[in-house]
Amino acid sequence: MPTPARHDMFTLAHKAVRHALFQVAALVARTDFDDDAERATAERELASCLALLRGHAELEDRIVFPALLHADPELFASLALDHTRLEQAAIDVESLLPRIAAATDERPSFSSELQRRCNALVAEHLRHMGREEREVNAALWARFD
Repeated sequence: MPTPARHDMFTLAHKAVRHALFQVAALVARTDFDDDAERATAERELASCLALLRGHAELEDRIVFPALLHADPELFASLALDHTRLEQAAIDVESLLPRIAAATDERPSFSSELQRRCNALVAEHLRHMGREEREVNAALWARFD
């Protein structure tokens, strides 16, 4: 009798997260932050993306991570630390928005820094999601039926 397929807890949800991250990174890259309407759109979309990221992390913390703690405490600790770093990266992105809005002469440098921080946030999330898809699924499958 063939072994039934295991439930992948992450990949489908992560497709939506990746889509949001890529969309907002592209938007930030092409935004003219001297244009009030474009800046407002970028701020709104960035806030929406960060809310999605936070909601997703909260679900993982509440639903998946307690099971992971039993399955693999070391992996749990590592990924919990990742969630802390990812939240700090999100705060680092958000913290630039009021500075960009208030700036005049410094706006181009703040805008460039925002783009760098967005790209770093995307890179960190991609790394983290890849670990969850490979390592957490495997740990949960090994521990639970």
